[in-house]
Amino acid sequence: MAGKAFWKESRRRSVKQLLIAGCFVALSLLLVGLCTNTIVLPFVNLSAALERASASASPKLAQPKESDPTSSLSFIELLRRFYSGVPEGKAPDTGLYDSSETELYICAIDPAILPAAQIENGKSALRARMGFLVRQNADGTQSLLNASGNAILETMPDTLDFTGHWDASGRAVFSQNGAFSVYDTESGEFVPSDYQKELSNITGVDLPAYYDLPDGDIALYYSEGKYGFYYQSTMAPCYQFYHEGQSYQFREGFGALGTADGVLVVDRSATSFFNLYGTLLQPVGEGADLIGYYRCEHGLMRVCVSDGADGREDLILTSANRRFYLPADYRLISYSDGVFLLEKDGRYGYLDYTGRWIAQPIFSFAEPFKEGLGVVRDQNGLYGAVDRAGLFVIPCECSELSVSGGVIALRRAGAWTVLWKV
Repeated sequence: MAGKAFWKESRRRSVKQLLIAGCFVALSLLLVGLCTNTIVLPFVNLSAALERASASASPKLAQPKESDPTSSLSFIELLRRFYSGVPEGKAPDTGLYDSSETELYICAIDPAILPAAQIENGKSALRARMGFLVRQNADGTQSLLNASGNAILETMPDTLDFTGHWDASGRAVFSQNGAFSVYDTESGEFVPSDYQKELSNITGVDLPAYYDLPDGDIALYYSEGKYGFYYQSTMAPCYQFYHEGQSYQFREGFGALGTADGVLVVDRSATSFFNLYGTLLQPVGEGADLIGYYRCEHGLMRVCVSDGADGREDLILTSANRRFYLPADYRLISYSDGVFLLEKDGRYGYLDYTGRWIAQPIFSFAEPFKEGLGVVRDQNGLYGAVDRAGLFVIPCECSELSVSGGVIALRRAGAWTVLWKV
């Protein structure tokens, strides 16, 4: 009996000692992690640990497969039928249209002003742009129409074009001969604009009206070649320093200022952030490839860092100065509306800021999310649009589809329909 009691007591002491040792090791690893801003796991190589961290941040993909988002009951056909019977109204609910975020209304446009089905010189015959419609005419000219289809300019001058940006009042900015203007709806004329192109480095893309604007009292300004931040309520400067490099608006408590060495991300108290991963650099590229850099959305910011040589690397960092891992081997194209546009082997898909695929990477083409919608093209070359809930607001049945400034122009079976998005 005494022997059994002895062995039982020995086992109890051994288990206790192991538990104490385990707690000591775990505490040591936790302290190392806090000091180095990394996750350290015992007896596991770092690359495997990072791979698991990435997998936990973003769900593992199911085997990509082709899927048909449409049904035998065509949403667009019902839309056309509804349009022909009622001059203006909300689109009917077909079961495919089921979104709490996006509502579509049919625009009362005289069908006579809509273009023919053919595409001239490789250009869409009708395109939504910044809350307007641009019609390609048979003679090669273009007409500028308002959202209701009424002509503003029957013939647009070749020198007049959209900048892809909006002024502080939410009006689309046009460029002509180096000057900026906006269309004044009351006077029916183009009037000068105080828009500053230096406030954004993105060209060649129609941005949503909210993209270039701050989401609080602190705003970016540009004057005499220098950038800074100011309080809009008092017009007083936030910081007593100025920078010459491309700078970025304040959003969700963070802004970015261009320096001689790269980019400095600061918070409201001018404390610098995001320096643990290397030197922050200005991004390279053009158009959609630049969307999302140094713009905080849903607690995430896309930054560009030096890889230690001459190269650059994209990172997604959280407002807590931690790295957010995207699925491995995918190319990040843009981050907007809290949605990542990713590409791999010529297939495109959308991943939201929680790490959830809202559109599997099965599409032959996709545009950056804007105004709550993402335009995609399926393997048959037909376009559709999904919302942030992952629902097809417009199924892939359109040969042409453009979304810009709350206006949607789509062509299906040779017929054009114009929608307003609210």
